[in-house]
Amino acid sequence: VDSRIRSLPIFRHFDPEFLCHLVLNCERRAYFPRQYMVCEGEVCDGLIIINRGSAVLEKESIDIKTITCGSYWGGLRMLGFDAPSCCALVAQSTCHVIVIPRKAWQTAITQYPSLDAELELRAELEAAENQVK
Repeated sequence: VDSRIRSLPIFRHFDPEFLCHLVLNCERRAYFPRQYMVCEGEVCDGLIIINRGSAVLEKESIDIKTITCGSYWGGLRMLGFDAPSCCALVAQSTCHVIVIPRKAWQTAITQYPSLDAELELRAELEAAENQVK
């Protein structure tokens, strides 16, 4: 989990202490094939990172994009945006995922503020979600 979070390009500009806080306060979850991680129109509870396995983003029951190890979804929710997910996220295989909840993010950014890194992260997360809209 530690190496997965630290290796994500979206976190490259954050301090090691910030990343350590995320690692210590993330959630670990398992999903089985065809199990929904996020339903379309639902507000997810944080950034979902695929640590092992693969999942598919679905829109109106049509596969849009396959995401695999090191890919993520729902980052804007982690930052505090309450917009519903434009897609469902469904496990294709057995998946181990890491979830960084909004509360863990807020605590880390309060303790280890980095405005430039946060703005860059927001831009990257918005671009990723706009690709599938």
